[in-house]
Amino acid sequence: MRTAILLLLFSYSISAQIVEGVEFYERSDDFVYNQGDGTSYEISCNSIGPYHLEISQVYTESDKREERLLRSWAIKYKDDYYVNLLYGGNISQANLFIKLDSVGSKYSYSIIHRKYPEGEESPNFVGNVIFSSHRGFEPILSLAANGLRWRQAWTKEDGNKAFVLLFDFSDYALGNKKRNTSTVGEIVTRNTLQKKFLEEVRAAKAKGKIKLEDVIHMININNEELID
Repeated sequence: MRTAILLLLFSYSISAQIVEGVEFYERSDDFVYNQGDGTSYEISCNSIGPYHLEISQVYTESDKREERLLRSWAIKYKDDYYVNLLYGGNISQANLFIKLDSVGSKYSYSIIHRKYPEGEESPNFVGNVIFSSHRGFEPILSLAANGLRWRQAWTKEDGNKAFVLLFDFSDYALGNKKRNTSTVGEIVTRNTLQKKFLEEVRAAKAKGKIKLEDVIHMININNEELID
């Protein structure tokens, strides 16, 4: 197991890789209303994979501007959106952007998998590295992993488990020197569902145990598209 995890870290870690065509959304409002600054930036990444970018540098006109961009709520790269885990709530980690599986003007979320099915290509780097940190390693998400609890994971139809990191755009965190005033994520728990989707929770419980697919359905049917 140790060898497999180390190979995973090695295969997805690329030293100082240059990436072009990245757009920054400094606040969650900018993201919801599609109000990036219209500039396409070149960045340097310590690590990059199918589900994440760990940004080490943004090539811009000043250090002050670079510092501000590194605190951005999200980025867009190759038509995909990545949220800054600085706003990850209990799994907060600066400069690490993870892919959003679904985006909307009411909710956006990222699914962090505990285990992928046998033979599935491109395993979720973020999820696998989070879990490897619980075995005594110090990979990229070792700090973020401390905020996860096994009981917060949802069972999928195939028996595997995953966390849901949800961003509710009606909730905002107070701004401070380290981050912009923006929506902060939370790992979805049963309490989260009871507060936000009580009617849907009752309907799902009537059919049996709530699974990950039920959680995603609750979010999706209550969501709205991004505002153009």
